[in-house]
Amino acid sequence: MLNDYYEFKIAGHWLSALVNDDFTGLSDAEANLVEDWLYPHLRQLPDMTVAVLFDEGRGFAEDEISGLYADCYAVRLYFTNNNLGN
Repeated sequence: MLNDYYEFKIAGHWLSALVNDDFTGLSDAEANLVEDWLYPHLRQLPDMTVAVLFDEGRGFAEDEISGLYADCYAVRLYFTNNNLGN
């Protein structure tokens, strides 16, 4: 049961890679940047699911993958938190 999440501001440029595992629009360096950002989360949260909140949290902000400013979306990594009561 996915019962918790972390939320990040992520540039729209990365969404296809995060949501669909589709890196075709990215250069090798960009793909490596996404994988380097994502790997610690995958290791900690092997059952996570990625969701993009298209209707809220959108705006010009610092992208948490690259550290650059861009048109960003709120992205949630949902996971099972066994410390939360049912």
